[in-house]
Amino acid sequence: MMKGELMRITAFLVATTVLLGSQFVHAAQLDLAQGTQSVSGSLSLTINPVENYHRLLISPSYSYFATENVEVAVGLKYQTDIGVETTSYLGANLGIFGYLDLGSLMFKSGASVGFVSYMGSGDSPTVIELTVPISLVVPLSNAVALYCGTNLELQFRPGGGANVLIPVGLLGFQAFF
Repeated sequence: MMKGELMRITAFLVATTVLLGSQFVHAAQLDLAQGTQSVSGSLSLTINPVENYHRLLISPSYSYFATENVEVAVGLKYQTDIGVETTSYLGANLGIFGYLDLGSLMFKSGASVGFVSYMGSGDSPTVIELTVPISLVVPLSNAVALYCGTNLELQFRPGGGANVLIPVGLLGFQAFF
């Protein structure tokens, strides 16, 4: 996939989120006060033309708002790489994320650190990941939201070596209680 195609897909996802947000202008604002909890799940796709593989990632998480608009989250990850050889990984992460109110939308970003481990017979090592999400959140009610964006992933391999991945897109659902 060329860089221009990646930019078009990202622009499409942002435009779709803004359009969805404009449809819910009169929806109640999310209650992100201290003590609020949430569960969420996301799906993302990464296309890596350099190493000729693609990655599908499914990631559920639980979070607690330590202060207004700031959440601490713990999550699980299941990812499968499809390319020369199909491999699957399982992992976990811990992160802190902030929300910025943009009117009918919210901006969400932060950072998480975690790991993914190969789930097969082989000598693939566990990889440490630093992830920085960039998302637009569309409140559907005061307790439910959709979000889309991307994650910048930095992977560090034991013994040296690093990899940078930027998924084509990230789509998620979040419920607050």
